[in-house]
Amino acid sequence: MKWNSIHRLGILVGPFLTSCRAEESDTRVRFLLNLCHCAEKAPRLLEWRPVRVCASSRRIIQVALTVFFITVLPSSTLFGQPRVEEAEIAFTEILRLGEDTDENAYLFGRIVDLAVDSKDRILIADHQPPSVAVFSVDGEWLGSVGGVGEGPGEYVSVGDVDVGPSDSVYVMDWEKRILRVYDPTDFTYVRQIRFPYDRDDGGAVTSVVGVSDHGPIMRYGTGIRPENVGKPRHSYVFLTSWAGERIRELACLPSLEMYVRLSPDRGPVVQTIKFARYPVFRLSASQLLYSGWNAEIDILVTSLAGDTVRTIRWPHDPVPLTRDDIPARLDAEARKMYPEFKPAYRSFVIDDQDNIWIKDYVEAPASEARWQVLDPEGRMIGQVLLPRTLTLYVIDTANALAYGTLRSESGEYMVVVYSVDF
Repeated sequence: MKWNSIHRLGILVGPFLTSCRAEESDTRVRFLLNLCHCAEKAPRLLEWRPVRVCASSRRIIQVALTVFFITVLPSSTLFGQPRVEEAEIAFTEILRLGEDTDENAYLFGRIVDLAVDSKDRILIADHQPPSVAVFSVDGEWLGSVGGVGEGPGEYVSVGDVDVGPSDSVYVMDWEKRILRVYDPTDFTYVRQIRFPYDRDDGGAVTSVVGVSDHGPIMRYGTGIRPENVGKPRHSYVFLTSWAGERIRELACLPSLEMYVRLSPDRGPVVQTIKFARYPVFRLSASQLLYSGWNAEIDILVTSLAGDTVRTIRWPHDPVPLTRDDIPARLDAEARKMYPEFKPAYRSFVIDDQDNIWIKDYVEAPASEARWQVLDPEGRMIGQVLLPRTLTLYVIDTANALAYGTLRSESGEYMVVVYSVDF
C-alpha cells in the first residue's frame, strides 16, 4: 500500500474510531487507533498533501472501512490476543504482619523477597537487618532460617529467598555471592553453592530467579568498570548445575538504565535515572522462564532447554515524559539517557496456572495501581486495583491466596496475605 493510501486510511478511520469511545480493553480497536495515528503522520515523511473528500462521502467511507477492519480483519493479524471471558477479581486482606501499631508485632526492616512453600509457610527475606523469618499463613512465627555471621549456614547479607524441589530453602548471600541451602523440616543448614565470576561472559551473579528441578536459575550482570563505560550492559539468566557451573544461557536483556561517566581520576561514577527501564525475569511453577523489558508488554517464555515456547504481547498507551519530568540540573549527556516514554509496567508475577499478573507503572500521589491478568496465551482475563506500594510475590490460585509486601506512608514494610475471589 502506498504512503498516500495509508494516510487516507488514517484520516478517514481515525476520527470515527475515536468517536466510538471503544472500551480500552478492545485490542482490535486500540490497534487500529494506533495504526491510524501513525498513518496520519505519513505525509510528514513524504510531504504529501491529502486529496479533499466531501463530508458525506468521507462519512460513508469511514463507516465502511471501520466495519471492515473490526469485523472482517482476523484478530490473529492484530497486536495482542482477543479477550476471553473476563473474571471479576476481588482481593480481601486476611493477614498483616509487621504493623507497628501492635506492640507485640514482628517488625521488618527492608523486605527484599518472599516465598511460600507447599505447607503454606511464608519465608520473608529482610535485607536490613539480614534475616529470613518464617510464619504460618495464620501469622504464627515459626522461626528463622540461618543467621548473621561468617560461619556455616550464616550469611553476611540477604538478597533472595526461594523454595526449591522438596521444599528445600535457598537463601542468597548477595555480598558473598553464595547460595545457601537449608533443610525444609527444621531449616538446618545443608550446604552452599558458589558461582564463579567470569569477567567476559555474563559477569557476576546478582540474584536468584528461581530454583528448578535441574538446578538454580541465576541472574548475572556485567560489572561497571572504567573500560566499559559508555558500552551497553546486559543482564543474563543461566541455568546452573547444583555445583554452580553454568549449563545454558536462557535469556539476555539490557540491564537497568543508568548514567555512567568517568570521574577525573578515571573511576566510574553512577547516576540513577528516574523512569529508567529494566528487565524482569520470573520462573513459573511449570518450569518456564518469563523474560520482559518493561519498556513495553512483550514477554518471552522460554523452556529450560533454551527453546522459545511463546511470546506474550499486550498493547498499552505509552506515556511520554514531559520537560518537568527531567531534572533541570542534569548535564546534556545525562539528559540524553532519559527515555522518551515512561515504562509500561513495574513488574509482573506468574501464578500457579501460568497466568501473568502485570502491575502498571504508576507514581505518587496515586494511591492505587492496576494489575492486569493475562492467561498463558496472552488474553486478558481480568484486572484489579490494589495499593500502589503493594508488591505481589506469590499468587496461589489453587488455594485462592495472594502474598505480598506493603509499604506504609512512613516507609515501614509489612507482609500482607489476601484471599482472592475470581
